[in-house]
Amino acid sequence: MIEAWFPTLVYKDTLGPLVDNRKLYDMAIEFKKKIPNPEQTWDAYTTLHTPISTEIKDIPIIADLISKCKVHVFNFIREMGTIQNLEITCTDCWFNVYEKHDYQEIHTHKNSHISLVYYVQVPKDSGDLILISPTYLSDAM
Repeated sequence: MIEAWFPTLVYKDTLGPLVDNRKLYDMAIEFKKKIPNPEQTWDAYTTLHTPISTEIKDIPIIADLISKCKVHVFNFIREMGTIQNLEITCTDCWFNVYEKHDYQEIHTHKNSHISLVYYVQVPKDSGDLILISPTYLSDAM
């Protein structure tokens, strides 16, 4: 008998016109201007990663995005057939702004049950989001 012991479930959807991506894009670029040489905690060229000390999840447009994303998190939980009355909390939130040749290396969000990626803008010929088995990461790290 074959059983799936360590599957990684991925939910994909779009928020469509529910979110003002132009305002989010402008905000991300403003952060990039304010932090011209961000501390590189990642091996990712010049990628802007807003510092965790910059609490963006309480900014109204970000809080609105988080609330809209939570609907999808609940849909994901419902589709998995798990407990419906869970409290979902966004513990961390940040912008990454990538230029040509920038990338994010393999990493985990070890204190999270669910991680979410939201693309504000994806230029033509952009790179891909690559997800790998968390069992590989636990062995590697």
